[in-house]
Amino acid sequence: MRKGIHWTAPSFRPDLLAIGILILRSFNWGDFVARNVALVAFVSFALVSVLWSDFPLVSFKRWFRDLGNYIVILVVLSDPRPLEAVHTLLRRLCYLLIPLSILLIKYYSYLGRAYSEWTGAAEYIGAMTSKNMLGVVCLISGIFFFWIL
Repeated sequence: MRKGIHWTAPSFRPDLLAIGILILRSFNWGDFVARNVALVAFVSFALVSVLWSDFPLVSFKRWFRDLGNYIVILVVLSDPRPLEAVHTLLRRLCYLLIPLSILLIKYYSYLGRAYSEWTGAAEYIGAMTSKNMLGVVCLISGIFFFWIL
């Protein structure tokens, strides 16, 4: 059963690209760790929790993927103008995801629709993985575009 569009190519590694960008920007890791002790403690706790997991290899892979998300976020926040970088990122994502979701739902329904595991009813998912994520993207897009008016 197909649940949505997933990027599964093993050669696409945004976390490695993000590390390269942070190195080029001369990102100060010591200052970041000193200012974000709670985040570092949380990520460290998540790493230590791999030790008592029933499936340590799977847990470590998930931890590493989660760490990659934080590193990619650091690329946006380490920009010389971070508020403008977040604004640009949100605007581009909204301009991409909303029309793409409409296109998938309307013209490529086999890609933009999934079926409920419980009831079997059709659910519109667009370019997301679930109907709830489509709702979240629409909500964030609406709030964002209302905010920039």
